[in-house]
Amino acid sequence: MSDLIAWIILWFVVVAMIVALLCIVVAGIVAIAQLWRRYGHVSFPNIINSNLLLIGSSLSFFIVDYWFLLRPMIANWHANDLNSLYDVVNVVFLPLQTWLLIFAGIVAYRTYLNGREFKQRDIEAECVRRYEEIEHLRQSPEFNLDPLPYVKRYWSHQIHQYYMWNRNLISNELYMIWLQGRWLNFLQNENFGDPQNNTVIDYRSGFEYLRAQEHFLGNETFVRLMSEIAGRAMRGDHLFGHRELRRYR
Repeated sequence: MSDLIAWIILWFVVVAMIVALLCIVVAGIVAIAQLWRRYGHVSFPNIINSNLLLIGSSLSFFIVDYWFLLRPMIANWHANDLNSLYDVVNVVFLPLQTWLLIFAGIVAYRTYLNGREFKQRDIEAECVRRYEEIEHLRQSPEFNLDPLPYVKRYWSHQIHQYYMWNRNLISNELYMIWLQGRWLNFLQNENFGDPQNNTVIDYRSGFEYLRAQEHFLGNETFVRLMSEIAGRAMRGDHLFGHRELRRYR
């Protein structure tokens, strides 16, 4: 009877180890596929998601089962050490309890990610609303008389968008769409103001004027980002991709 119990427990542990290894392989494939779909290449810095947590938890489950349970069982098989209920409880329920605790942590982390995603959508919608309000300033009579207040608010909003993106509160996909718009603005270089009032300023000059006035003080990385976009637009080069964008975080 004791041999039968020993064999059952041994096979239970072996099956659990095999399942843990399968979880590692599947979660690794899914994580790499997500990275490839988002960035077009495999890159692990700054990427922590629930799939990687699943890899770690499965690996820990495998190590605990093998090192602390299966290895002593194999070494002491002839010593018949599985007769006590204490050993049975340790072999069966200790790894299961550890797995459940890790699984609860994964569920909590997924809940956190979902909450952050909802917050991200709210911030993205607020950025769009503020951008539309700023663009409405171009319809006012004061715009032609002095376009600088509009230019200042416009670029202040661009700094705000960059700040939110840098804090992972705006998705990379949406921010790249907005940067594509900035590249097009630099390329078209639209004039603002009224020539009769001698208040004309173009898009590039507005950016350079605020840069000279230290309007972007403390946001040097943002200035480098916009300068790179302006340079590419003036040279007729296309905008960079997600991989290059990460350099400006």
